[in-house]
Amino acid sequence: MARPLSASTSSALLAGVLLGAGLTVGAAGASIAGEGAGTALQEPSPLATSTELARRTQTPITFDRLQRYRAERGVSIDETPVELAEELFDVYLPRKAPADGRHGLLVWISPHELMPAPNAWRGALDEHGMILASARRSGNQHGTLTRRMPLALHAAHALMQEHDIDPDRVYVGGFSGGARAALRLAVGFPEVFRGAILNAGSDPMGSDAMSPPPAEQLALLQERGRLVWVTGVRDLPNRRMEQESRDSMHAHCVGDLHSVSMSRTEHAPPDRRNFAKALDLLDPLDGHATAAADRAPALRVCRAALAASVDAALSEVDALIAAGDIAGAGERLGAIDLRWGGLAAPRSVELARQLAALRNGN
Repeated sequence: MARPLSASTSSALLAGVLLGAGLTVGAAGASIAGEGAGTALQEPSPLATSTELARRTQTPITFDRLQRYRAERGVSIDETPVELAEELFDVYLPRKAPADGRHGLLVWISPHELMPAPNAWRGALDEHGMILASARRSGNQHGTLTRRMPLALHAAHALMQEHDIDPDRVYVGGFSGGARAALRLAVGFPEVFRGAILNAGSDPMGSDAMSPPPAEQLALLQERGRLVWVTGVRDLPNRRMEQESRDSMHAHCVGDLHSVSMSRTEHAPPDRRNFAKALDLLDPLDGHATAAADRAPALRVCRAALAASVDAALSEVDALIAAGDIAGAGERLGAIDLRWGGLAAPRSVELARQLAALRNGN
């Protein structure tokens, strides 16, 4: 059972959240194995700020407490968690441009400091006209909010300024811990990333691991987000997590979901064939992706049921407050904040402030 949020928890989260000239890209077909000098990116993403990352990844009540804590204590934060001029990226350009001249883009997050050379992936990348970019120094030992997510956002934004990239074909992906970071980007920034390849790593939405994003981001994810899981059949922990993650997406009305099972494989990145299958599902060359209009009737029904569930849960908190059970109301509201996230706001935030006032005798 979720515990009610405390001031100390908010302070700890605050601490966690605060914690060259010209864009140069190698020639088409250049190595992306961490060889050579790497690529410098100049144009930073306006979305990769500490406040915006926190707003989209923390629960509404937690984010409200962080903001009020800053205001009340006069705390200022560095809004630039990553100095882009100090970072390097490995970028692969397809060997020939697509027929319409517009590329796709896949930003890949590795669990390691340098991305292993995906030589086997190049055929599929070339076929799709897909640029692949991966930040250096973005492995599992680095902070998801303070490095991995902002680096991926910077990569997408900067490369879109330099190349003719179709904004409807910008994706994020990753392996293992990188896949979990990629999922947070796909969920929190669906206006940037149309979908994600989740290779041997994911989390359920609406849990301690990942709360639903603000309502406007969730709506966009429901309407256009596409998620592709790629997991080895022998990678049992991540197969279980994949199922939990898929079920949670269905529960939040995200329906464009796909899976690639890698036979005789444990915890590993995809080979040539499985990467090609995953990329075909993420970025269909035949244009047969399920259209948003086709999903609209089912989405309306799902959203109505979701709204009813959220409203009923919040009404339980109202009833507990009316009965004088402040502790019970706080515990229930904490669980709602994790489970429903932005769907419960702003009512959940108003109830949290009301409970805080009652506890303080105001």
